[in-house]
Formats: sequence, C-alpha cells, structure tokens
Amino acid sequence: MGRLPLVSRLLLANAAVIVFGAVVGTLLTRQWATRSSLSLALTFALVGVALSLLLNYAVLRYTLRPLSSLKTTVDQVQDGHTSVRASLGSDQDPEIARLSLALNTMLDRLAAHTATIEANQEQLRALSIKVITAQEEERRRIARELHDDTSQALASLLIQLERMGSAIPEDLVDLKQRLDSARELTLQTMDGLRLLVADLRPLVLDDLGLVPAIRWYAKHRLEAEGIDVEFEADPAQPRLAPALEIALFRIAQEAISNIVRHADASLVRLSLSCNGEVSLVIVDDGSGFDEHAVEASPQGEHMGLFGIRERVAALGGRLEVASAAGRGTTLTVQLPAYEGAA
Repeated sequence: MGRLPLVSRLLLANAAVIVFGAVVGTLLTRQWATRSSLSLALTFALVGVALSLLLNYAVLRYTLRPLSSLKTTVDQVQDGHTSVRASLGSDQDPEIARLSLALNTMLDRLAAHTATIEANQEQLRALSIKVITAQEEERRRIARELHDDTSQALASLLIQLERMGSAIPEDLVDLKQRLDSARELTLQTMDGLRLLVADLRPLVLDDLGLVPAIRWYAKHRLEAEGIDVEFEADPAQPRLAPALEIALFRIAQEAISNIVRHADASLVRLSLSCNGEVSLVIVDDGSGFDEHAVEASPQGEHMGLFGIRERVAALGGRLEVASAAGRGTTLTVQLPAYEGAA
C-alpha cells in the first residue's frame, strides 16, 4: 500500500474484505442452496462471515502495526527507558511517521537536557566540595590561632594572676577576692575556648577518622545532658574522602545539637555504614515534631534541619526525615562514597 495514509489503508483493506466476502459468500450460498438444504446453506454463509471477520482482523492488525510499535515505544519511555526510539519505516503512514519523528526529537532533546543537568549537578557538587573544604580550612586556621595564640595568652594571664595573688598581703581581703574572681573567670574562659576549638575543628577527625570523631562528639555532647548513646559502625571502615568525612561529621554535629536543644530525648542511636554509598542514621526517642508544619514554617525557625538538607543536596545525596509528635525522629542521610576531592 506504499505510503498511503492510515485512513486510506483501512478503507481499502475493509473494501477488499467486504467485496471478497460478498462475492465468495454469494457464490457458495447459491451453489449449496441448489444442491442441499437451506440449513446447510446458512451454515456455509455463517462460515463465510466468520472467515471474513478473521481476514478483516488480520488486515487491520497488519495495517495498525505501526501504531502498536509506537505504543510499545511510549510504554518503554514511561517505564524509564529513555534511550529507545520509535522506528521510521519507508512504507510508514505519513502521519504516523511525523508523530514518530516528533517523539524521537523530544526524546533526543530530553537526553540532551538530562546530560546537561547531570553535568551541572556534577559541577555543583565539585563546587560544593571546594566551598566545604575552604570553610573547613578557615575553621582549622581559626581553631589553630585560638589554640596557639589566644589560649597561650589566657594561660599567661592566669600565671600572672596567680603571681599577683601570692604577692598581695593577706590583710587585703577585698583585693584578693577580686583577684580570685578574675582568676576563676579566666579558667572558665579557657574551658569555653577549648570547647569552641573542639567544635571548630575536632582533632580526632583529622587524626583518627570519621567513626571515632562521631562517637566522641555524640558521647561528649549527649551524655553531658543525661542522654544515653548507642553507636554502631564498622571499626575497620576505611577512611573516606576528606570532604565527605567533614560533611558527615557536620551533619551528625548539627543533628545532635538539634536533639539537645529540641528533642527532650533519653536515648539516641547512631549508625554509620558504607556499602556503595555512605549511610548515616540518627534515631532519638524524643518529642518529635510535625513534618508538615516544619516544611510550611519559615526556614529561619528550623535552620538546623535546613542546613543539613542543603549540605546533603549539594553533595548529591538523599535526606529522609521521619517524625511525629511524641514518637521521636529518625534522620537518614545517604551520600555517594566518591573518592578524591579534599
């Protein structure tokens, strides 16, 4: 039928079937009507009609085969197989050929846009890693300066205060009390500075790795608030890329801080695993919250969770938060275990 339109093909096919059925059926009916009974003639007439229907079905199926092939392609695309393309035959109906060509063009554009998006995401992740690394380097520099300069200055000040205290006569009670207060304030400042340095850049993360760092921070931060801690991780887990270890530690740090500030929990369970991708799960038995209310609220009211979500998204990972009022919270972070990028 060449490149006839589909409607013309169907019209010619049905006309051929009707003519064939009418001619053959009429001849057979007349022949058997003169030789046999009328019932036998009717039987052959019905057989002829049945044959006509079967022939019509076969012709229609053959004629509509391009539409069936196009439907199969669309179904495959709907299932996520965007690499398939509709066939373009030389004898295809012009309208179906145009539809197939349009579908292929859209799929080609979709593939090009997808490749562009993936490339942009890869660039964004690389940029995010650089930003995180720069932030951590700045934290490390500030922590080192606080430790080396400010801490030494406070230690020297404490020594001077102790020397002044020993030089003051015993009868100057008021002056001694003021000096003791200044000495106590200096000690408190040194303790606070030590905690600040540990928060800015915990040395255990650089020296021992992610697992000991999270274990240390969780126990140090939670047990001080009377919250029990359970931590599960493979002690032989290999070191990850520095940027990834930093990101996971900061996520755990923020999540633990949120628990201390808001959850009113008595038990926190943490688990860290690496099997193709790194998974960090933090579960508390605290008061929980309404997820929908948090999503609808201004970002400033829940900057902790917002910061975790942004950090995970920037690194190409996934974040799941399951919580309900009075039922605690489960936070699951999954990040690709890539190498390089410090």
